[in-house]
Amino acid sequence: MQEPRFLGDLARPPAFRGETLPTARGDYFAASGMCSACHSAMRDAAGNDVSIDTYWRATMMANAARDPYWQAAVRAEVMANPAIADVIEDTCARCHMPMARTTSAFQGEVGKVLDEGYLNAENDLHVLAMDGVSCTLCHQIEDQYLGSDESFDGGYVIDSATPMGERVTYGPYQASENDARLMSGASGFVPVQGTHLQTSALCATCHTLYTPTVDAQGNVVGHFPEQTPYQEWEASDYADRQSCQDCHMPEVDGEVSLSITNSPPRSPFSRHAFAGGNTYALMLLR
Repeated sequence: MQEPRFLGDLARPPAFRGETLPTARGDYFAASGMCSACHSAMRDAAGNDVSIDTYWRATMMANAARDPYWQAAVRAEVMANPAIADVIEDTCARCHMPMARTTSAFQGEVGKVLDEGYLNAENDLHVLAMDGVSCTLCHQIEDQYLGSDESFDGGYVIDSATPMGERVTYGPYQASENDARLMSGASGFVPVQGTHLQTSALCATCHTLYTPTVDAQGNVVGHFPEQTPYQEWEASDYADRQSCQDCHMPEVDGEVSLSITNSPPRSPFSRHAFAGGNTYALMLLR
């Protein structure tokens, strides 16, 4: 028998599913395992696995808190600027540990990453923090101030008043009464159509970042545009033709049933692949 010469000739091993996703639940958020329990085993028209958890769990969104380079950068910045350690940790946690940091903000506290902060396994918000940019963060962002200066630097708006069991999660489709009842009973969240999730302005809440600049005495004297892809996109020819999601969450072929609860097929459906340039960090995390 001739030896295979190309990777495509080799028999494919079973897909690596990874560790079980966490199912922790707080007053405002639930970890990704609560969502993946139903939003899994999803196939496109060609039979390819396009499950949300299959794609998302391998992205920098899911691993935003685990990123060793980011963790080291936070530590280095705090060591260099101890007078504004609270500002640094809170600012960085807004978009790398958003569920934990938002919970702290609702409790009147600043986000804390290092030492006894969210990275500490004993911290009450550790599990939510390490779930990164997770389902119930993005899908709970309200359609308020999106695309404005107020929304940048992690200025997304999350409902702080509605109790768990009645909290709304937004998506591109209108859910039937039966699907809404099933999801509410299983997860504690009520699905509501919110097309703002398909806009570039939603992504801009975290992917527009102005970081504080300090003088030799550690005083904040200005802000530096660390990330401005939204503004670059707005000034480009693509602003009228393609959104962030069009490229970073490409649509699959045909219709997809979104849940194992026999929900109706939907189209278009976007893969939660979040393709980006930071392949180095993902290689470190493999």
